[in-house]
This record gives sequence, structure tokens and C-alpha cells, in this order.
Amino acid sequence: MVVGGDVNSKSPWWGSPTEDRRGKRLAGLLNELDLQVLNEGSTPTFDTVRGDKTLTSFVDITACKHSIPQLSQKNKVNLSWWSEELANLKRGVVTKKRRIRSAPQSCRRSVVDEYLAEGDNGEHRAVREQAARLSVRTALLGNEDPPFTALELKQAAHKFNPKKAPGADGLTADICAQTVYHKPEFCLSLVNKCLTLGYFPVVWKQATVVVLRKPGKDEYTRPKSYRPIGLLPVMGKILERLIVNRLMWHLVPRLSTRQYGFLPQRSTEDSLYDLVNHIREKLKQKKIITLVSLDIEGAFDSAWWPMIRVRLAEENCPGNIQRILGSYLENRSVSLRYLGEEVKRRTTKGCVQGSTGGPIL
Repeated sequence: MVVGGDVNSKSPWWGSPTEDRRGKRLAGLLNELDLQVLNEGSTPTFDTVRGDKTLTSFVDITACKHSIPQLSQKNKVNLSWWSEELANLKRGVVTKKRRIRSAPQSCRRSVVDEYLAEGDNGEHRAVREQAARLSVRTALLGNEDPPFTALELKQAAHKFNPKKAPGADGLTADICAQTVYHKPEFCLSLVNKCLTLGYFPVVWKQATVVVLRKPGKDEYTRPKSYRPIGLLPVMGKILERLIVNRLMWHLVPRLSTRQYGFLPQRSTEDSLYDLVNHIREKLKQKKIITLVSLDIEGAFDSAWWPMIRVRLAEENCPGNIQRILGSYLENRSVSLRYLGEEVKRRTTKGCVQGSTGGPIL
């Protein structure tokens, strides 16, 4: 089926900068009929000059079934690893993306929630169940890390820049550092009690999010043009640093030698140096070189807490480190303050950008 005409309605779906009531109704109808609008770009379909005014509009549209037009199969590439199951999954994803993109703005949230309500697959449920069992098992583990030392505490407190913004409690890094230096016994007793109990205080897990503009963007009307930064209480970050240092001590020797990010004395320059040397060596051998570059979008935001707990157990991390990290990943919340408004939400996944433990986790 192919539909075309002057619909006298406005919607961003076919290029209009605004949406009116007729546009919402028509978008919903096209979605119900499973029709795809073919209009592309932002060129007006009506453009004229009357008197001293330029009049433009986007009221002429063409829509068809998503299977039209048929593509030629002459140059189809046969992939040995492609299967009917992958084809079905791809078709499902395309259908869901089209429905979300095509839904009227007022209904889009409900369409997304409908897909999110479909629940976990079998693999996800298995990981969640395994993580839940670990909560009981780690309480019985005998391999415990020793208490934190005064030297560890002072080195952790010294790591933070006093000029950086504090968390919601307003205690800056220099205030917290002076507290550690003048009351080391009290602070050391506090963090070691947290380690013994496997408890990360809730008040230290409440992040205040500030929104910063990403440099070099053409426009700032889209959410992805901004970078959210989480501001956490500095005392919580000191405890977090102590835990991360212990975690690094256990995990770094087991990491791949090709891991360059978030490791001491390694950086992007090291990876580029090794890559260039590898390419030069293969060129001397007259070899063909293929480079695949991947950018994992939203890696911090998508870190899945049950899998993190499972991986810690698989790496045989000490029981008290597993317990306190389990507490660290529970009952977290964020509050966003912007333009005089504040919104609070509980989080169930992800690592706050700006947190000390985010990179290693």
C-alpha cells in the first residue's frame, strides 16, 4: 500500500518543526496501519512568497508499507555465522525502533514502557538468581582482606582535588583531608567498621547530578549534547578509593595485557604505540591488515550490577570486599538539579560518571 497527499497536518515525523493535533492523530493512524513515512530531511514541501512574507510548510507526505520498495538481492552477501534466529531478532529490533520512532510524542513513553515490561530473558534471570545466591554465600566465605591501614587512608584522602565540587553535604576534599589527618584513629575505625560489616553508608551513595555541555556540538536542543556528572560526598569517595585500591590489587594481575584504559602507568598513547608497531611489523611481512574500532555507547550507564557481583565471585575476590561492593551497588539514588528544578530517582544499574569505582567496575 502506498499513500500520498496534502494532509494539512504537522509532525516532526515528516520534517515539520512543530506538531499539531491533526499531526498526532495522523501519526497514530499511520502507526496503526504499519506505514512508514518516506519524507526525508527538512526541506519544506510548500515554499512560496506572498507580499513580503515567505511561507513554508511540511504538509505533503508519502507513506508506504515498510517492505516497499523491494531491494535487489543480486549482491546479497552470505555470512557463515548468520542464522534464522539472528534474522528474527533483527526484524524484531527494527519493528520496535520503528514503532518508538513513529509514535506520537504523547504516547512514546508508554510504547517504550511496553517493551521494557517484557522482562528479562532466560540468561538475565539466571544471572540475577546467581547474584542473589552470592549474597548468602559471601557471608560464609573465609578469605577476608585485612583491615585498612592508616597509610592507605591518608593516601586515599590525598588523591582528591580540593578545587573540585563536593557532594550534597558540602564537605570539600580539603576539609575531609584535614579531618583524616587530625582524627586518623576515628576515620580509620569508621572505614574498617564498614569493611567488617560489608556496609556502604546510604548517605554516601546519593549523587547530585550537574549537567555540562559537550564542546563542539552544533546544537544543544538534544539531551545527548550534554554530559551528566555525578557529585558524590568526598568521605564516600575516600572509602570508595580504599575499596578500589584493594580490588585493583586482586584484579590487575589477572587482566589482559592488552587492557590499557583505567590502569596505572598505562594510557591511550601506549595502546597507539603498540598498534603502530604491530602494523609496521605486518607491513614488513607483506600481510593484509584489518582494523575494527568499536565505541561502546553508554558503557558507564549500562553497567549491570548483578553481572558485576557474579564476576567478582568468579575472580575469587575476598568475602568482605564482595560484601561491601554489594552494599555499594544497592539503594543508590541520584538527584538532578537544573534551571531551579530538582528531580530524584533511584538507580538499579550503571556507574556514576565521576565516581571513583566506575572505571574498574
